Amino acid sequence: DVELARITIAWPTPAYYAPGDGELDLAASILAEGTSSRLHKRLVYDLQMAQSVWAHQSSGLLGSQFDIGVSIRKGHSAERVLAIVDEELDKLRTSGPTAVELSRAQTSTLSSLVFALESLST
Repeated sequence: DVELARITIAWPTPAYYAPGDGELDLAASILAEGTSSRLHKRLVYDLQMAQSVWAHQSSGLLGSQFDIGVSIRKGHSAERVLAIVDEELDKLRTSGPTAVELSRAQTSTLSSLVFALESLST
């Protein structure tokens, strides 16, 4: 008894620090980080077809993996959701990110790195 269907799409990607690795971190953020991200806005907010979305670049020394996942609300098909994900990927691929999207993704990445360096003990 599964209440919500889920799709996960994964691609092999460049290894840690190889050309394209960092760009895919930013792409994941642009696609699915925050309520104004492309996939969240379209699938969760506008169309209300998804409960949640996520995207992540899992970087590794020998190879990496880029994942996109969607938890689909009842009454919606995985095929239609996948088609919308493909549309958003095509838009990002052909038009690139907006200046606002890129700035938001860069700021989020930088703040995550800084916060990771913080320590509770001094």
